[in-house]
Amino acid sequence: LAARLGRPRRPTDTPIEFAQRLAASLPGVASEISDLGGAYSQWCYRPDGVVGADRHRADDAWRTVRRVMVRELLWPRRARPAT
Repeated sequence: LAARLGRPRRPTDTPIEFAQRLAASLPGVASEISDLGGAYSQWCYRPDGVVGADRHRADDAWRTVRRVMVRELLWPRRARPAT
């Protein structure tokens, strides 16, 4: 979804770096994007992945971010940056 909004992940981005860039461009859901970046980083680098409250927070964050991103794709409020 981020790529379709003109905010693709760079090959050199860590999960946290990508989340920071994406959050800056979607400030209304910045905290949820940060939660997702943290959860994805845990999933990538922790042997036990995302567990407990972090998993529930990531699930909730994804539902919120997905809704906002799809709405932005369908009814953009501002011009998308060129890629």
